Amino acid sequence: MRALFRLGSLILAAIVAAPLAYAASDAVPTGKLPDDAAPVSYALTFKIDPREARFSGQTTIRIKLTKPSDHVWLHGQDLTVKTVAVTDAAGKSHKSTYSAEKEGVAKISFDGVLAAQEIQVAIDYDAAFNEKLEGLYKVKVGDDSYAMTQMEAISARNAFPGFDEPRFKTTYDITLTVPKDQAVLANTLPKQEVASADGKWKTVRSYNTRRLDNVGGFLELTAETIQIHQPERRKASTAADTVEYADLFRQR
Repeated sequence: MRALFRLGSLILAAIVAAPLAYAASDAVPTGKLPDDAAPVSYALTFKIDPREARFSGQTTIRIKLTKPSDHVWLHGQDLTVKTVAVTDAAGKSHKSTYSAEKEGVAKISFDGVLAAQEIQVAIDYDAAFNEKLEGLYKVKVGDDSYAMTQMEAISARNAFPGFDEPRFKTTYDITLTVPKDQAVLANTLPKQEVASADGKWKTVRSYNTRRLDNVGGFLELTAETIQIHQPERRKASTAADTVEYADLFRQR
């Protein structure tokens, strides 16, 4: 009888310990993100008008899960997330939710446990232009408004959700939709420019970058990776700007 009691106690202890162990592994990361997920590539889309108070975007990340999980930890700061779409390697969609945690950490929870595989996560969001010259911010000079970026050291999370750590090495595909009368400068050459049907906007897509060390390192090429401004106030030629930024990119 005593032996049975001890066995029962051990079983009960195991049952109680199991959820506790799971809860501990599910705690919000306070340092580096866990190693069970890593970005493979990014597609970043922004709609920006520096004259407005907010901008919108969509971030699509291909993520490699190294072990089964029902969630992914990443970074996002002061972003208003509207929708999250998760697609597994077989093309199946999974209902998911985005929750902002503390210190710029965010969690995407799936509708069940996903096996180790490569998944795609698409996040639609908007945000206010940052007021501390971090992430995506704007500056007014007279009547002109400028939108610029500053992503170092951990400010990329203010502009878009992602894995904001220097250890990740990924490619980036960047698309910007801006008012038709404004100019865009970036650290990759423009690949395509398309006017909107109503003629009020234009969409500029840059060439995909090579694999870069991290978000911060990528945007370190120029602290003003995305600049949108009134072209009539800028006298430098577009051709000269293109060559300058192309040479800068090749030197990296």
